[in-house]
Amino acid sequence: MKEEIDNTSLYQKLQSARYKFGDYKKENLGEGMILVEELKGGYWKPRYLIDNEAETACEFMNSDYCLLTVTADDIAWETRQSRQTLSMLLPLSMSGAEA
Repeated sequence: MKEEIDNTSLYQKLQSARYKFGDYKKENLGEGMILVEELKGGYWKPRYLIDNEAETACEFMNSDYCLLTVTADDIAWETRQSRQTLSMLLPLSMSGAEA
């Protein structure tokens, strides 16, 4: 069984050298948010979301590349970036297609 890791510990883990090169890359989304992508089968797959301002991170796609549950409490709805990010993710999750 996979060990659960809290959001602050995950943030610290994603700051390590392992997540800076090789099979991982980071994309700045603005407003202190970073998307961490993992190389899998020759494709970059979004895996983690880092909030640098809060110094937390969450895994929103598991190792099998299935979207994990996101609740309304997880989204800062008042920010423009949150609305843009959500509009990009919803069509992928609704279609059942692999990104």
